[in-house]
Order: sequence, then C-alpha cells, then structure tokens
Amino acid sequence: MDCFEIKSADAETIRYVQQRTAPSDLVFVGLSRHDKIFINDVLLYFAMNRKPATRWYHYDPGLQTTEPIQRKMVRELQQAKPKLIVIEDIWADWREPNESAIPSGVTVLDDYIKSAFEPVATFGANTILRPRPPGQP
Repeated sequence: MDCFEIKSADAETIRYVQQRTAPSDLVFVGLSRHDKIFINDVLLYFAMNRKPATRWYHYDPGLQTTEPIQRKMVRELQQAKPKLIVIEDIWADWREPNESAIPSGVTVLDDYIKSAFEPVATFGANTILRPRPPGQP
C-alpha cells in the first residue's frame, strides 16, 4: 500500500468500515449511479482489508451497466448481506469521449441500494450506508 496515496476522505472511510466490520465481513464499494461507469476504486477493498460482497467488484462500462449483470449483483448483495456499503461519487460527472459516457438507463442496482440501505456517514465523495431496519421504507 506504500506506493498508493490515500486521500483523507478515503482514510476516514477505511477507518469507519474497519471499526464497524470484521475482516471476515463482506463489503460493497459502488458508485452513485451504475448506469454510467467511468471508473471505480477497487483499492478501497484492499485498504479496508475486506472482501467484496459481489464478484462484479471491478467495473467495466458495458457490463455492470447492463440489466442482467445488475440483477446478478443485487442477488449477490441480498445473499451476502453486507453490513456496510460505500458509495463513491467522485467520478459521477466525468465524461469519456466514447460510448461509456452514454448512460444505459438501467437502474436496477441503484434502485435496490436506495431501497435496502440508508446513509450513516459521509467522508468527502464517499457515503457509507448500512442495511435499513426491517419494515422501514
């Protein structure tokens, strides 16, 4: 990890997750929207020393932006039941000069996250969410 610079917001995010989860707990690091992907921060998984709650943790435009993959991700999240997820918003407005800048319109994963999780902390562009208590909208 010495060769990577970790921003203060990421350090706070890492500390928060590590203090509230065990190394054996699965976590999810997602984006503020999954219908348009430029890049995601896989480094957080390593820095937190936590495994991803879905096998689709490395994002590629044209994969995680599709309905079949997002449905798989939702099923994996439902099965893994992560105690915390991190949503990054740093790249939301970034536009590549190619087709990855065009939103797919698929919001299955985003809709699930909004319905199943609630925000508990924010550090810079990172928002940490926990599962909503049963019966809470």
